[in-house]
Amino acid sequence: MFSKGGAEMKQWRKLLEDNCAGQIHLHATEADCISSITIPFTLVDEYPDLRYSLSEDPLKTMAAGDEVLFNMIEDLNGSLRARIRVIGLPDTCAIEINSLRTRDRNRLLRIDVNVLDVNHNSGWIKKIDWHCLECRAVNHTSQKFLRGRIKPWKCCDCGKIRNRSTDFALDSESTSYEDCQQILIVDSNDENEGQRRVIDAWLFDELVGSVQKGDVIRINARLRLASTHPSGDFDATTLRAFQLQIESYEMLEPHEIDDEGQGNGEEE
Repeated sequence: MFSKGGAEMKQWRKLLEDNCAGQIHLHATEADCISSITIPFTLVDEYPDLRYSLSEDPLKTMAAGDEVLFNMIEDLNGSLRARIRVIGLPDTCAIEINSLRTRDRNRLLRIDVNVLDVNHNSGWIKKIDWHCLECRAVNHTSQKFLRGRIKPWKCCDCGKIRNRSTDFALDSESTSYEDCQQILIVDSNDENEGQRRVIDAWLFDELVGSVQKGDVIRINARLRLASTHPSGDFDATTLRAFQLQIESYEMLEPHEIDDEGQGNGEEE
């Protein structure tokens, strides 16, 4: 069942079985959509192997947890695609945007931010299925966010090596997409006002559309490096810009809704 193996996979399953069985059964009965299960870091802290792998390689560890959760829902005949969202990261993960460095790109980071602006929802191609024009076999290629499109270099069935761009045809119907949304954020620390750095951050899946301009949130994120070239081509330049990929967030202050003009019009 576990394609990646390892102690962290077993501990993800144990954590979910011990603490989230009710939520998983509920999700298994829902319609085909995207949802999430929120897990406090204090709970992860009770599983040493999981805590260690999350600090050393958060990307693979979270992907492993999502796979375990998917398998558990599938075992219940559910079709929901769910994600694990870890919140309540410890103070050792806390950092300010101005302090970000390239060495932070393999860490889980906790940053308190103000949302300056929110862009329209969009989507990106997460996985592409290609048909080999020689034998018609399907070849799967996982894509990288904001990178050039990846094609198979050799057919998985007939072994044909690609030497022309027309050797494989894209199967648009089976291609997998993921919702995404870009937001602009800045440190919420008022002491550095005037020197605060604005940075791009990205929301994915069910988090898309969940924040608004003016929100004050605590994001739990990973630092990613983006090309500074206008085309986004990584080969065109060695200079990289900082972006944040938000894994989860917590609302620090309720968003203030202007109720002026709403209600029944009566004054107190």
